[in-house]
Amino acid sequence: VFFVLSGFLLMHAYVVMKNGREINTRNFLVARFSTLYPLHVVGLLLAIGPVAVTLFARGGITVATDTTGEVMRVLEQWEVVLALFMSFTLLNAWNPLYMLFNGPSWSLSALGFYYLLFPLIALKIYRMKSPKIALVLLAIVFCLPGAIADLLHANSAFSAGLLHRNPIIRLPLFIAGMVLCVIFARSPAAGSRRQRLVSAILVVATIALGMIALHQQYRLHIVRNGLFFPASLALIWLCA
Repeated sequence: VFFVLSGFLLMHAYVVMKNGREINTRNFLVARFSTLYPLHVVGLLLAIGPVAVTLFARGGITVATDTTGEVMRVLEQWEVVLALFMSFTLLNAWNPLYMLFNGPSWSLSALGFYYLLFPLIALKIYRMKSPKIALVLLAIVFCLPGAIADLLHANSAFSAGLLHRNPIIRLPLFIAGMVLCVIFARSPAAGSRRQRLVSAILVVATIALGMIALHQQYRLHIVRNGLFFPASLALIWLCA
């Protein structure tokens, strides 16, 4: 939902509201990163303390080598330094093996990458003739990595980290938000009862399927990489 919403709002503010005029790339990047990066640095500074305490109190930081968490290993000193460097430079989402120093900030790292892409693709998406077909294609592209991983029974820390937070793997969500905004802008009846009903059903059905998967302990990548795609779009559509 975070990435879909980000794509939707950026498309609305920088393209739809300006009737598809050219984007000033420099002004856009300065505006976006001046909001994003200070927030990220504050989170990083708050996280350094607990990580340092763990490092000195336990003599090292352990991370799981598989998705079950049963096999652990201790990070080398250079790996901790690398993690700090990648976090400081907003590159931490590109590390599939472990998350240190405010793990959830991988989403900001991915968003920073999408900010760099946005001026390059926004006008092309705004002018596309078949945005609904594009959404279907994006859904397929987003599902493929998880489906392939499940077929290969890939359950290493590397595969799980790659599928969970790699910016390229998550990119279809951001672009889908942009495409959804174009559809919303062109739709004369974006708030029809039928659309609201279908969107609500999608959201409720996805939550139900997610709860069933959780209860049955299905360790399928497709649950996180694919299942939530329609509901994420439907939720943003309902809010819009």
